[in-house]
Amino acid sequence: MTQIREAILPPTGEVLLRYMRDAFYDHQGVHSSNTYSDETVRKALDLGLIVTRGKRHTLTSQGYIVGNVAKEYCNWVDHGRLMPTPKPPNSMFDGLDVLDLGCSFGRWLWEFQRTAKSVVGLELQLEYVELGYALARCEGIEPPLIHQTHVEDLDRYVEPESIDFVFSRLVFNHVNIRVTLPKVAKVLRKGGRIWFQVETFRDAFHRIFEGEMRVRSRLRAAFAVCNTFVCTLTGRQMTLPVKGRMHASHRVVYPKLEWWKRSLERLGIEEFKIEHHDGGNATFSARKVR
Repeated sequence: MTQIREAILPPTGEVLLRYMRDAFYDHQGVHSSNTYSDETVRKALDLGLIVTRGKRHTLTSQGYIVGNVAKEYCNWVDHGRLMPTPKPPNSMFDGLDVLDLGCSFGRWLWEFQRTAKSVVGLELQLEYVELGYALARCEGIEPPLIHQTHVEDLDRYVEPESIDFVFSRLVFNHVNIRVTLPKVAKVLRKGGRIWFQVETFRDAFHRIFEGEMRVRSRLRAAFAVCNTFVCTLTGRQMTLPVKGRMHASHRVVYPKLEWWKRSLERLGIEEFKIEHHDGGNATFSARKVR
């Protein structure tokens, strides 16, 4: 990973990042028309990010992770270094202590730390954390504090009632919600707010019938639908062991927004408000009142 971190730094690093973004899109079936020099392709091969299979180059497990980060970073650069919507208003974090759960390489933390009192992130994937420090150097940004750990272990790294704003984007569908939500409530100060973006139940059905063509992917989507019913009725989540690039288990669920509202209210987090809903994803905020 040290070689990869150095390879993405200026003056030539952005070309490699853009190549990896396009390789990631090709892997997802979104083909890019961009072409790159033999030198760039050879660098990706030497770093173990791609392998040659027949006449094609295919992402390695490491390359998949780097490509995912490259996609987010390059798209952010191409959009004027502006964060995607929906995004929380500055009033939720200006001069306050901020926690980002599942922060990836720290892009949202870069935004928050401009005006927040303090920021801290939790990210499970070590490669994301290490690449984040390198990309912060590219941007001339002070790297934020990121703990490499599971979101479910947040209480080991964050003191009780020490946070004013908890942000999480497309992470909470993939954690043990029953374990993690009470820990979020515990670290929030009274009056503190949350801002969560989650995938919806509608998205689960979309993945069964219109998602990836691989049978394994569709079976996982069907498992998620069943798991959602179990979670909604009992509060518990089943876990499916999987062999994948980033995780050893699969426990994804897609509760409806009313379920999220009730679960938060039981923890003293009320004033639930839907900030955005496009069918596939939903964003909501709420405030700790007790």
